[in-house]
Amino acid sequence: MKPQITQIKNIDYTDVIARAKPVAILRLLRFTRNDKKGQAFAEFIIALIVLPLFITGTITIARMFIVNMRLHQAARHGAFLMATQRVTKTNMLDEVKKYFSAGYPKFETSKIKIVHKSKRVGLIKGDEVTVSYTMKVFDLSRLSFWKGTPKIEKRFTQSAVCGRAAF
Repeated sequence: MKPQITQIKNIDYTDVIARAKPVAILRLLRFTRNDKKGQAFAEFIIALIVLPLFITGTITIARMFIVNMRLHQAARHGAFLMATQRVTKTNMLDEVKKYFSAGYPKFETSKIKIVHKSKRVGLIKGDEVTVSYTMKVFDLSRLSFWKGTPKIEKRFTQSAVCGRAAF
């Protein structure tokens, strides 16, 4: 005996849809609950790659800023010493190098270059001291995760002028 197939007409689908919505929502919640672990792991891997690069860049920029500040302070100190005319050029060079030997970051004295010039500031005679330092820094423009970040030699230069007071 063959099963009898009856066609049903005029079915109200709103009841079927209303009953299906909670089931679909429960299924969606079940899948997202399982995927949260995978999503957290993926975000952790991305953070694990990006965070060290960010920290390295921040430290490199901070070191360069500190080096520039110390160079400027040393140039001002040297210009002030020369403007007082109480020390010789050799004594001024020794004082500036002694300034670099203390503090952080440590400076290699062989990479420090100090230049003194007499200069006129308006109508006043003065002294200009230029201090420069060469150090290796990360080249952040050629950043590579797999090959490593190359280092380049960068020269930092600061100048200061101090006028001599004539009494």
